[in-house]
Amino acid sequence: MEFEDNSTIKSADSNWLITYMNLKENIIYFNLRPGEQINESTIANKFKISRTPVRTALAKLVLDGLVTVYPQKGSFVSKINLKLIREYLFTRSSLEYAVMQIAMVDFPEDQLEKLEENLKLQKKALKQKNIHDILTLDSEMHKIIYEGCGYGNVWDSVKRMNTDVDRLRYLKLVSGLNIASDSAIAAIMDWTTTLQDHFEYLKFIKKEKTKGLMKFVKVHVEVLLEDARILSTLYPDYFIFEETDNEKTMFYR
Repeated sequence: MEFEDNSTIKSADSNWLITYMNLKENIIYFNLRPGEQINESTIANKFKISRTPVRTALAKLVLDGLVTVYPQKGSFVSKINLKLIREYLFTRSSLEYAVMQIAMVDFPEDQLEKLEENLKLQKKALKQKNIHDILTLDSEMHKIIYEGCGYGNVWDSVKRMNTDVDRLRYLKLVSGLNIASDSAIAAIMDWTTTLQDHFEYLKFIKKEKTKGLMKFVKVHVEVLLEDARILSTLYPDYFIFEETDNEKTMFYR
C-alpha cells in the first residue's frame, strides 16, 4: 500500500482530519485501488500518529462509501458501486435540468464571469493534461451554476451522495489519456467531448441556445452510465455489479 501525503493542515488536534483528507484523495486518485486493504499501522506510521485518529478517519470514509470494513478481515477500499452510480445520475439529471431552466431565465452577471473564466481554465488544464485540475474545475463549474441559481447547497448535497462518481471520472480521464490514440476506447473516453458539453452549458445560459435543454442535460449527465459499462469491462475487479436473477447484469437501462 503506497499513498501520497498531500496534507496542508498541521494541527495536532486535526490528525484524524489530515488522515481522512489524504486517504480520501488517494482513494479517488487510485493510489489506493478498489479492493485494496488499508493497514491502520502503516497509516499511523506514515503520519507519525496513533491508531486512534486513523480509526476515526476510516470511520468517516466508511460513511462516505469509500471504505468497507469486514469483521475479522480489516478495512478495504470499497469497490465502485454501479447501482449507486445509476441512482446518483438519475437524481442529478433531474436536478440539473431544473437548475438550468432557472439559469436560462435569470443568471447573475458575476457568476457568468466566473463560469466563463472556469471554462478557460478547463481548456488549459485539458491541454496540459492536468488531471487534478480538470476534475476540480469540472466540479467547480457545476457548483457555479447551482450557486448562480441560489442552490449552491443542493450541489454540495448532490456531490456528497456518491463519491464513486469522482473515481469513475478519474478512471475515465486516465483511460482516455493512456490508451493508444487510435483505439476506439480512447475515442469514447476522450474528455474533449465533456469539455465541449461544458461550453454548451454556457450557450444555454447566455441564451445562444434555447431548445433541446432536457435532452442535452440528460445525455451529458447519463453518458457516465455508458462510460461505466466500458470501464467495468476494462477493470472488472474495481466494480460491484448489480445482481438480478442471480446473474451479474449491467446497471443501466
